Amino acid sequence: MVAATQAGLFGPQIVAATDNTLRDGIIESETEPENYARLRKPLQAKLFTAELLEEMDAELSLLHDALPSLPWLEIVERKKGGAIVLSPLDPLPEPRSLRKLKAAVRPRWGVVPLLDMLTETALRTGCLDALIPAGTRLGMDPTEFFERMLLVIYALGAGAGIRSVAAGEHPYSEEDLRYCRRWFLSVPGARQVANTIANANATFAARQSALWGEGTTAVASDSTHFSAYDQNIFTEYHSRYKRAKRGVLIYWTVETAGAMAIYSQHLACSASEVHAMVEEAMQHETNMNVETNHVDSHVTSLIGFGITRLLNFDLVARFKQINVMKLYLPGRGDRFAYPLLRPALTRPIRPDTSRTTTI
Repeated sequence: MVAATQAGLFGPQIVAATDNTLRDGIIESETEPENYARLRKPLQAKLFTAELLEEMDAELSLLHDALPSLPWLEIVERKKGGAIVLSPLDPLPEPRSLRKLKAAVRPRWGVVPLLDMLTETALRTGCLDALIPAGTRLGMDPTEFFERMLLVIYALGAGAGIRSVAAGEHPYSEEDLRYCRRWFLSVPGARQVANTIANANATFAARQSALWGEGTTAVASDSTHFSAYDQNIFTEYHSRYKRAKRGVLIYWTVETAGAMAIYSQHLACSASEVHAMVEEAMQHETNMNVETNHVDSHVTSLIGFGITRLLNFDLVARFKQINVMKLYLPGRGDRFAYPLLRPALTRPIRPDTSRTTTI
């Protein structure tokens, strides 16, 4: 796997090499060895396909040997419905101590207001300092700037709006808040604030492994639909959602251990989730080393699997019609015979086609 750096999963050099490769379609001959070395891929196509064939053989052999001991999986010949049969898993029981823990927490802390959580986070991490560009004259007391930015972030994050928040009990007018919104709050700055909260000086470092487990290398990506007013220029109509068809989509990448978001972005309803998933895996700037990404069926595509293979992390997708899917053979002959998997097998892959295919 590609080692993570302080700048993110792949590092600035690997990200640059991959961006150039995907944008230009080909790699210049002068920089080809260097870029392939950064991506940890061989220059020879035969070596690349040989590794794929060896991995396919190993995985199919493991599935063949483990199939008799898997009560929830059957591969049988059927006239209708496909050869692969998956039995639903039983739901896990609720932990016995969870309900007691909730009952003990509620009387002591109750419901913590969102603004109090934001204030405590900003005081502990100093994350709002990232909103001040280098060499910029602040022109106000740091405490005043801190309070203004808290109100602005709360107004935008909670959906209340700056005008409503400006009417609260504080000494700042609507124009004061809009001034800070206009000059200090930007998308790069907001991403830097999120990275400061997530990185070494905050969540990942303070998390107790006895409660949350050791650091994970797996994330999950999916979109969330938020209702929005028609006057919002980003509002779009989405037929998939029944209750509120008008709104915006936010695509998240969240680490699976403690539900810490490492990247998020606004996504158009017609945009490709494959593109969003790859962009968030490449561009996140946290210290997390992502090796596995769990996604929904919308990201199940050959392009997604190909790009994630190039970037050396596993794409674990949900298949809606897995029962009718076929397993390709890595080659011909008795060596690649898997009797228990025969009902779900199809023809061998064609490595020569993969070697000669270009972008």
